[in-house]
Amino acid sequence: MDKKKKSISIPDLHSDILDMFGYPISSSDCLCKRDKIIYVYGYMMVVKAVDDEPEILAKCIFDKEPAASFCLQYFNKHGKHVISDEVDQAALVVTADKSTKNKK
Repeated sequence: MDKKKKSISIPDLHSDILDMFGYPISSSDCLCKRDKIIYVYGYMMVVKAVDDEPEILAKCIFDKEPAASFCLQYFNKHGKHVISDEVDQAALVVTADKSTKNKK
């Protein structure tokens, strides 16, 4: 008799990765505004990493510890953690012209 491998659901994977990094795993775990901001930031980083790396996801989805496996393979490929302290400066660029136009 074949033993079927059990896979993890994507939302569970997201929660497990957030938990590994010490982030709140749901909005109901947030006690204050700071926690909510941290949760949203972490969740966005995890979703982006999982969406950007379907081949890593496919390799680790049936592992005994898929979140740890995904994070390790992601780190080995990119040299940074799924949830990193680095901020993508290109995503945060706001020109001076736009900021002054909004104030008028």
